[in-house]
Amino acid sequence: MTRKSIESDMVALPDNVDFKDKYYVGYFKNEKLIAVLDLIDGYPKKDIVFIGFFMMDISIQKNGVGSAIVNELIDYLTTLKYKEVRLGWINGNLQAEHFWIKNGFCPIKEGRVVLANRLLNKFLTD
Repeated sequence: MTRKSIESDMVALPDNVDFKDKYYVGYFKNEKLIAVLDLIDGYPKKDIVFIGFFMMDISIQKNGVGSAIVNELIDYLTTLKYKEVRLGWINGNLQAEHFWIKNGFCPIKEGRVVLANRLLNKFLTD
């Protein structure tokens, strides 16, 4: 990943999405960037959030930090009354597939990219 590719990712948007609905979030530990999350609010529908990508520093992978970040995000989005979170991974990327399925995402469409979703708990109350 290069600085140029990161800058490009920061402004990449699907059609009919406004830049104000895109969030590019960095997660830090002791001032070191350990993870990056690209999120689009209200895509492809108003009550859905789309994770464009989630990357973690290799030095902290496989110790639960990524799952903790994802599940904290899911908990927060549930309180905001979203119904679903969607994302995709390249078909054949077994590391991504394992991670997302372990974190409650289910494939809903397969092609070159596997589209997956996680329905949010509708039973939480304020």
